[in-house]
Amino acid sequence: YLVPGKHGFALKVGFAAYEAGNCDKSVQYLVHFLTYATEDKYDDDRKDARKLLNEMLKKGCVEESALGGMHLSDEQRVERARELYEAGEEHAAAGRWSEATVAYEQAYQLVPSKVGFAHKVGLAAKEAGECDKAHQYLVHFVDYADPGKYEEQRSEATTMIRDDPGRLASGIERLEPFAELVTFEITERSRDEGKSKGGGGKGLLIGGAVLAGLGLGGVGVGVAGFVLAGRSQGQLDALATTATASGYPEGDYACRDVAADQCPPTLEDQIAKRQLMGLVGVAAGGALLLGGAALITVHVLRSRKSGATAEAHLQGLGPMLVRDGAGATATLAF
Repeated sequence: YLVPGKHGFALKVGFAAYEAGNCDKSVQYLVHFLTYATEDKYDDDRKDARKLLNEMLKKGCVEESALGGMHLSDEQRVERARELYEAGEEHAAAGRWSEATVAYEQAYQLVPSKVGFAHKVGLAAKEAGECDKAHQYLVHFVDYADPGKYEEQRSEATTMIRDDPGRLASGIERLEPFAELVTFEITERSRDEGKSKGGGGKGLLIGGAVLAGLGLGGVGVGVAGFVLAGRSQGQLDALATTATASGYPEGDYACRDVAADQCPPTLEDQIAKRQLMGLVGVAAGGALLLGGAALITVHVLRSRKSGATAEAHLQGLGPMLVRDGAGATATLAF
């Protein structure tokens, strides 16, 4: 209880409860462990937990219905979910909405990462007249579904909830099967994990980060150009003299026997080129940085709209003066 994120403790409780003869508590904690401990490091422990659940099932100290399918392997649960989904589609096509609701709900319990099932349950329950269950699953679907993947379904569910938040209105279009909502690759994610990842795909965030990184690189190149130009200007100024009309000492301005940092024409050429590099770098880098910041901002706004909490967001962006040049600064809030 003190560290609920340490799922290994749930496994320990499950095994200890079994040894103590408390099958109910053992099942409770083992099912919890199998539901939430999805990391690769728990692969062997998950096999042991399933083995113990099957052992208890054989001994008759627990009913199969209490296991929620967690005694099955990943492949078996996915296959069973597929069978229930297909059965639900058949019931829905025949207008047996109560049976369809049960089948979809059981399938969702087997693969809780497939939030598309919640939408199926909600619509089937509405057709079956089970308004409370329909409301519950539709709200759950809106909360957890990826807006990018389920945009139309979320819009439909949101409209149904808004039209009658307590009891769903009747007359909604019949449920049409759409198998593309549910794919059966083997994966396990808890519903809490699904919500923590809300806010849509990461494309905008990744793209924004890449552009911002390129922008910072460009600004860095530009600042370096201004710094180098300032250094060349300093070298040129060091050659200045009041003894001649030109302000520079007399000598061989073809610089045949003079080092580059002692040749005024060479230094003047360096200054012009480095200033140009600075201007181009800051301008291009600033544009990329602003574009990246815009993409990140859009991602954050979409994440907030879907109920997710952003870890960081852009507070401000603007120019920054540095010695002999310019740069950019960004402010993030965490």
